Amino acid sequence: MRVLKRLRTLAALIAGVAAFACTGSAHAAMSHAAAIVDTRAAVLAEKLPETCGFELTADRVLKVTLSDDIVGTVTLPEDFGVVEFVLDGHSISGTDGADAVDETPATDGQPAVVIPETTSVTFTGPGSVIGGKGGDPTGAGAPAVADTDGNKIENPSVTPGTPVTFTDGEGGLPVAEGMRITGIVRGEDDASVRLTAEITFRGNISDQDFKRWVKDGKLNVLANKTLSKLADSSTAAVEWTACSDVTCVGKKATVTFVVAKPSEASGFYRLTEVQKGADAVQLWEGGPYWATCNVGATKPEEYGYYFWWGDTEGYKRNAAGDGWVSVKTGASFTFSDGNCPTYGKDNSTLQSQGYIDSIDSTGNLVAEYDAATAHLGAPWRMPTDAEISALISNCTTTWTNNWNGTGVNGRLVTGKGAYASKSIFLPAAGYGYYSYFYSFGLGGGYWSSTPSSDNSDIAWYLDFGSSDFYRYGIFRYYGLSVRAVRDAN
Repeated sequence: MRVLKRLRTLAALIAGVAAFACTGSAHAAMSHAAAIVDTRAAVLAEKLPETCGFELTADRVLKVTLSDDIVGTVTLPEDFGVVEFVLDGHSISGTDGADAVDETPATDGQPAVVIPETTSVTFTGPGSVIGGKGGDPTGAGAPAVADTDGNKIENPSVTPGTPVTFTDGEGGLPVAEGMRITGIVRGEDDASVRLTAEITFRGNISDQDFKRWVKDGKLNVLANKTLSKLADSSTAAVEWTACSDVTCVGKKATVTFVVAKPSEASGFYRLTEVQKGADAVQLWEGGPYWATCNVGATKPEEYGYYFWWGDTEGYKRNAAGDGWVSVKTGASFTFSDGNCPTYGKDNSTLQSQGYIDSIDSTGNLVAEYDAATAHLGAPWRMPTDAEISALISNCTTTWTNNWNGTGVNGRLVTGKGAYASKSIFLPAAGYGYYSYFYSFGLGGGYWSSTPSSDNSDIAWYLDFGSSDFYRYGIFRYYGLSVRAVRDAN
């Protein structure tokens, strides 16, 4: 109050029309007080977080010209007269809602501009006004422009002939109405319950964002609302189906909670373990469920990542298309014997170093060195050599050019008899050798988790082209695709 009284006194002593720049701080406003001819400028200067320019027109309209984007809600006071925001190619974005932390609910986003009924505001473009996003997972988005009660102001005033876009903030986790429980299975120790639920998306959401929300425990509120009356739990594990980074509208995700008793202090279910799943198809009676996409892919026709045998990092082509890079670090890589720690090691050595679970012909990579488990989480794993052989004998395969109009070649693998309506598509993803990328579009190679018990250099894999589909052995340092499976139970 003392600051404003002093400013009013100074303003009363100054005549004429003047303009000044503000930085949004009270000190900057005070340092320019001698040039202020309208106390509204001083008040607004203290509210704006970014640099702006002020000008009072002859008809006492306060023009606020942006020289940078404003991030933060701008709230106009009551009885503030007429204000014109000259966006000048910039934007005003409302404050985003806070994320949920432990038992604290997420908060709602805030409008970009709040206009009281007794204040008039006009926007001059070009520029944009964007409402704040809701906090994860349940916070609501805010309108771009709202009144003091938070209600959206429809069709804000815009200077004719100047383009201004008004975008309301998105809500929190884009789900329909929480989760629908689809299955309940009690654990073997009778101390936990496994619940399977289904989420239906109501808006666009990338797989990356979904992973971030789940990984950071942002589903606590939903977990509490959905599970509190169904089971006792202090921990919960979640897995979900992958979807396209472009859009997941109308798609569904399967979420599984493994629950035990909550702490008496909070009563909330905490999500402590994260597992990413994938759509799956069973192709023969008693057989495993096969994922519909390669590891690293979000669509059946995508090649996904490439791995040496026993690798869990994964690699993809670099931007120039002349080499390989790690999908985690972006570091350059070559598929060579010197970069493959499992190459040249017999089964006894592989077991002693913790790579496989048995030294006989049934030994397979353990979860720590299983590419499918590493990227998708348990119960997903790489298929065994026996399962690849069973796939070949229990299914029919057809070479397909331009599968489903995607321009991608590959093999359509279809079950027999009662499973004749079930199929998966394996793209001809080629393979990596040193820095080279061979045979893509012509054939595919898919790792099993089983090493050869007779040759310390090779592991078993599924190989196919336009005229063949068989199980074979290959050097472990080659870069091949991985198609995950999970057990029928």
